[in-house]
Amino acid sequence: MRQIGVPTKDFKAGVKSVKKYFTIAFFEDGRWHADFGDYDKDVVKQEIADSYSDYKTKVITTTKGHNELMAKLDKLNGVI
Repeated sequence: MRQIGVPTKDFKAGVKSVKKYFTIAFFEDGRWHADFGDYDKDVVKQEIADSYSDYKTKVITTTKGHNELMAKLDKLNGVI
């Protein structure tokens, strides 16, 4: 099983590429929280339209995994 942000090899071009992962961040109770995520940004945008219309939202893009996501959330929340 491949982890989020692990480089993949494009065998046709012979180059490595990093897969972007898109996560919904929503603002509630004075803080940003991460929830749903997908490798397809259109899926994430549709999820926002379907389930987060009552919230202020942002899409966080990561390539290095969970720790990168948490660091970006901390920055949004003014922790760092």
